[in-house]
Amino acid sequence: MPSDIRMLARAGREGGATTPQYLLGVGLSLLMLVLLANVIVAQYARGAVRLAADEGARAGARWQASEPERLAACTSAGEAVLDDLLAGSIGDTARIQCVTAGRGIDAEAKAAVAGWLPGVPAFDVRARAAERVEEAPQ
Repeated sequence: MPSDIRMLARAGREGGATTPQYLLGVGLSLLMLVLLANVIVAQYARGAVRLAADEGARAGARWQASEPERLAACTSAGEAVLDDLLAGSIGDTARIQCVTAGRGIDAEAKAAVAGWLPGVPAFDVRARAAERVEEAPQ
């Protein structure tokens, strides 16, 4: 019987001994979850920027338009995609630039995805697309 009492007394002193390990494990798990979510958002932004560059170049390659109209169409189509898909601080940094290049049009879109934790660098996302201006049908 006395040994049972000693075991109960020892168990009472060790209650909560796993709390620091548990808190450390949960904290590190949440930290990894935030970092993973930040990378996923950066990949989403990369896809949106790529789509904006593609849509802008495609819109600027219409054969019916003059060069200034093609550049305006490229810019407005790219900006529409960026406005639809990117919002907040990422959308504020998103830009598209269109230029003519020989018989084609080049579109370059870019955005910056800030790190969500101190010490995590910002991700600069860039995409470039080129389309040849369509020829008038003969």
